Order: sequence, then C-alpha cells, then structure tokens
Amino acid sequence: MFEESLSSRIEVLRHIFLAPGSTFSLTSMLCAIVVSALFFMWRRRSRGRALSLRGLARYAFPLRLLLHPSTRADAILFLMHTMVFGALLGWAFLSQPWIAERVIMGLTQVFGPPGEAPLNPLAAAVIITIMSFLAYELGYWVFHWAAHTNPLLWQFHKIHHTAQVLTPLTVWRVHPVEQVIFLNTLAVFIGVGEGVGRYVLGGGAQVYAISGVNVLLVVCAYSYIHLQHSQVWIAFTGFWGRVFLSPAHHQIHHSSDPKHHNRNLGSCLAVWDWAFGTLFVPQKQREVAEYGLGEEVKDPNDAVAALFEPIYRTVDYVTPARGEKPVTGAAPQPAEAGR
Repeated sequence: MFEESLSSRIEVLRHIFLAPGSTFSLTSMLCAIVVSALFFMWRRRSRGRALSLRGLARYAFPLRLLLHPSTRADAILFLMHTMVFGALLGWAFLSQPWIAERVIMGLTQVFGPPGEAPLNPLAAAVIITIMSFLAYELGYWVFHWAAHTNPLLWQFHKIHHTAQVLTPLTVWRVHPVEQVIFLNTLAVFIGVGEGVGRYVLGGGAQVYAISGVNVLLVVCAYSYIHLQHSQVWIAFTGFWGRVFLSPAHHQIHHSSDPKHHNRNLGSCLAVWDWAFGTLFVPQKQREVAEYGLGEEVKDPNDAVAALFEPIYRTVDYVTPARGEKPVTGAAPQPAEAGR
C-alpha cells in the first residue's frame, strides 16, 4: 500500500515537471527564464548599461525572493497539494468530456442531430480549440470574480493574496477547498464550450492539445504565464494590453494598493476583464510598491494556519453568534476600470 501510494505521488510529480503539456513543466520554466533573461539584456542595452552574467543571475534568481518566508510557505503548500491533497480530494469531480457529451445530447434533443461538418477537419479543429480556450478563460474569470466578491469564497481565495513576494511557486498558494471548486467550475465551462463547438462543427471536431492541455494554454505557459508570479515587470500596453494579461497585469492584481484591488481577473487573456470592466492596463514602468493583504492576516506565511483559518472564518460567517462576518472588498464598477 505504501509503495503504491509513493509510486502514485512520484507519477504526479513526473507529470507536473516532465509532461510537455504541463503548465508547470521544467521546460516551460526554462522558457520563462530565457524570456526574462532576454528582457533583462534588452533593457540593459537600451539604457546603455553593461551586461554581466552576475547581474543576470541576480535578476533571474534574486536571493531576497528565494529566501523570503513567503516563498517557503509557497513551497510547503506545493508539497501539500502534490503529495497529500490531490490523493485525498481527487480535485475535479466533473469531467469535461462527460459535460460536453451531455451538452451535445441536450442540443440534439432540442434542435435535432447535428448535420454534416460544415468545415474541413483542420479548420474545425482550429475553431474548437479557440472556443475551448475562450471558455477556459471565461470560466477562470467568473470563478476569480466570485472569489473576490463573495465573502465565503474570499476566505479561501485570500490565501493566494497573502503572498508578500511572487515566484512561480505562488501559483500553488491556494486552499484545497478553493482548488476543488475552481477545477470543477473550469470543467463546466470548458465542457459546455466544447460541447457546443462539436455540435455546430461536427462530432469529429477535436481540440488541439498537448498532454491533454489546450495547445493555446500551453503556448501561454511557455511564453509568459510563469512571469506573472515573478519580479519581472513586462507590461503589455495599448491594444495588446487589452487582449493579453502580461506579467505586469497580474502583479497589479496582487498589489496591496486599493486602486488595484479586484482587477485583472483573467488567466492569459485580458478580453473578459475588458468586457466586464475589471481591466487595469499597466504602465511600462513598475507601479506596484508591495504585495499582500497587510494587517488583514496575522501571519501571512503560516502555511498550516492558512489551511484551517478559512474554515474557522466560514463557520463564523454562517453562525453569526460565534463572531463577526468576514469582510471583502466590493468589485470595481465598470466606469472605474481600465485606462
């Protein structure tokens, strides 16, 4: 039994770090390092400053971040997620293919069986891949917006915002309860998107994927997603800042400045933030002074307390006699969003 459990955990780590389509693979991390190094060299050269390997190493791997208590808490939560929670909870209870099939069955009952595929297989695959990616982004935005505006969900989500420094490991700084809700929410949105797409484009239309992950999400992971949780300020501005969420966009999302709260809620794309009025386009120069929630959390780097406190706070919320209801900031009004 122990050997089987250990073997399964090793397989989980192998998939996370080695699967080509994993958004946390070593190859995608290496790509992030290359992108940050190229940006560093371009910035130094544009300012007429000398380049050095030592300076590059300090930029890519700053010790103040690597040795920070916040990073240590991220690492502990990463181990808990991969070695404990995943085995106990199983994460997603709903299956994207199962939901897609049910959507197709429902559409067939209402509108009749799908007709012949209107497009050639290549065009159909491209379109349904884009549809699936947009459905993923919409599901991500909807859940993220709810996690910031619903008092109960915020108690679990705010753990992610207690990070005082950002590294790629910060993506694992989430509560297991939130992770379960999040993954099942994504399954519903993606399943519906793919189901509608397959009904319209023909049942044979398939999403282009690598290791089971939409190829467009993989491209984003290999180019800039990891840098969203980093010290590298790369800002997409103008039109592109309203289409893609650059590293600077997400660093603004983590900012402790109230004017940045509840902004930039998407994953890779800014289009849903743009559509729903939660977009804050960053400037080219850094405009985030610090991260975290300040005094809202007593010890932001206590990984064990981070797992139990949301549960206590939730009990307090649903049983008011035991304590005060938690408070969360309101979502920004559309007229205030963006620039």
